[in-house]
Amino acid sequence: MKGTAEKISNLRTRQGLTQQELADRLNVSRSLVAMWEAGTRTPDYFCIDGMARVFGVNKSEIVDPADGASDSSSELDRITNEISDIEDSEGFPGSKEELLAAMRSFLSKQSTKDNEIFMARYLFKRSYKEIACDLKMGQKAVSVRLTRLRKKLRRFLKEERK
Repeated sequence: MKGTAEKISNLRTRQGLTQQELADRLNVSRSLVAMWEAGTRTPDYFCIDGMARVFGVNKSEIVDPADGASDSSSELDRITNEISDIEDSEGFPGSKEELLAAMRSFLSKQSTKDNEIFMARYLFKRSYKEIACDLKMGQKAVSVRLTRLRKKLRRFLKEERK
């Protein structure tokens, strides 16, 4: 949660907002904003969406993908399952931290829209329909972009393994 917490704090201070002012704009308590910034609570998808509007940034600029990988049923596991065919019988060499570093690197090279789609699906567990509605796209377009992203990610991780 450190990455997301720092991003929220930095974006808030860059906008010249107090925790209370951000809380008022998001219709949440100041203590909840403080917990997000301390890394003890994780903002939900709708709060991230609200912060993106307040800060004038994309959701992917607020959330660190590593923050979804804090437990055994983490988003990293979901993503790994989605791309399991790259792993062959050996699995991705290295630790989860190394895989996360590779995924951060991969996501940093993708378009903002692709980042938002990827994170909405795998970090926030949003359905294709919800993503399509949020991003004003067709469900089929979301499906196609996610399929392409998974293929790109497979290729990228295969290269990382070499």
